Amino acid sequence: PAPPFAPPPAAARPVPADPALASLYDYDAFLAPGSSAPAARAKPRSPPRSKYISGLLSAAAERERERERVEERGVQRERAKEQAEGEFLDKEKFVTAAYAERLREMEEDE
Repeated sequence: PAPPFAPPPAAARPVPADPALASLYDYDAFLAPGSSAPAARAKPRSPPRSKYISGLLSAAAERERERERVEERGVQRERAKEQAEGEFLDKEKFVTAAYAERLREMEEDE
């Protein structure tokens, strides 16, 4: 069923005897020429922006960086301990470019 506020279909509309009443069901006639709906006249709206999400995301990123720093400090302590014991002195050290970049970024942040 049609909603109660919808205009009746064209076939069901009565034809008024008075020509002044002929535009009775022409609801969009009051609009500016060329537009067919009130939405066409409305100013386009920008999408809504969240008030707090940017702060939450930056706080989460900072917590992630701090967690990585703590983890890296633990790894460095473990390496220093192993080096002091002489456990891996005869082994080669491999450092990837990505890891070296991460270490450099962490030093810059501190």
